[in-house]
Amino acid sequence: MIKYILIGIVGISLVTGSYIKGYNHGVNNTTVKWQEETNQRNKVIKELEDKYKLQAEEYSQETHKLSDKLYEQEINHAKEIASLNASFNSRLLQSEQRTELYKRMSTKTGNTCQTLANHTARLDRQLTEGIDLVRELRAIIELRDSQLRAINQQFKLMEKNNE
Repeated sequence: MIKYILIGIVGISLVTGSYIKGYNHGVNNTTVKWQEETNQRNKVIKELEDKYKLQAEEYSQETHKLSDKLYEQEINHAKEIASLNASFNSRLLQSEQRTELYKRMSTKTGNTCQTLANHTARLDRQLTEGIDLVRELRAIIELRDSQLRAINQQFKLMEKNNE
């Protein structure tokens, strides 16, 4: 009887030992596979993060360049407007000088000439103002065109970045 009990204990020990060994082997294999998959997933995530970081830096640099370009265009526009205003003031002064000349000439010749001189002076001043307005509008349109081109580049950059 003891013989059978010993055989039973040895049998149970062998079965239990085999089960534990198989269980540990399965757990180890599963853990290794899980760790490999986790490492692979982390590697892919890191690559994507690096890629997006690089794209974000490029986008930031391009946006900064475009902002600088717009700022430079606005400064150039302000300089051009200041130049146009100086030119306008100079031409207006010349117009006023011609007006004074017309008035001096008209006082020597008569009332009809004085009316004609006043009318000529008004026309001269209006022409000078009109020329200035055209130049100023041209400068404003050039600024808006350059701003629209910059905005278009910004949209293209955003579209490229979102791909």
